[in-house]
Amino acid sequence: MEGDQAWDRYRYAVVDLEGSGAQDREKEQILSIAIVTISRGKVHTADPFYSLVKPEYPIKRLPWLKHNITNNMVEDAPKFAEIAPAVAERLRHTVFVAHNARVDWKLLTRYIPDPEVQALLDTLKMSRKLNPTLTQHRLPDVVRHYGLEETVKELGGEAEHHALHDAVGAALAFVRMAAEFRSGKATLSELKRLCGIENDDVVQELLL
Repeated sequence: MEGDQAWDRYRYAVVDLEGSGAQDREKEQILSIAIVTISRGKVHTADPFYSLVKPEYPIKRLPWLKHNITNNMVEDAPKFAEIAPAVAERLRHTVFVAHNARVDWKLLTRYIPDPEVQALLDTLKMSRKLNPTLTQHRLPDVVRHYGLEETVKELGGEAEHHALHDAVGAALAFVRMAAEFRSGKATLSELKRLCGIENDDVVQELLL
């Protein structure tokens, strides 16, 4: 059956998006995107995908947006339609992974309605299941819990809430947690039961 092989037999695309703000429910724009690949149970950081994205309208400076992306920074960036084919190719036939994956998936699928992924996994949900003693499960908390801060800075840059930094952090944390769960012997199906989300549920949320 699909998903019955060991988790490390699959390719994973760990994604982080920074957007213009979820309060702009109908028109939220992608401002940056990063994708880090995992294959054979290893994080591949030599060739991550990263791009700033020029939105269709100016970025509002809202106090709760933490990415610090400005209109000047994206002035010469490609529009998402220009990078969509490359993004879709990176995602095709992979397992989509993100921290609080519903948020990234909902925004991404506004622009690529069918990325053709095998499953959706959430490292936030994964940490809550595997690290019940943690009081918070924000990505920095999980990275810190596993002692990955310096590695993430080295491979993804200094700044939290930068898409590449956060994608690298989520990828490293995912591999660490997958190696712990069932002593690293879990199948993809077992990971889906542990921390999967259903695309139909996310679509329904989007329509509400």
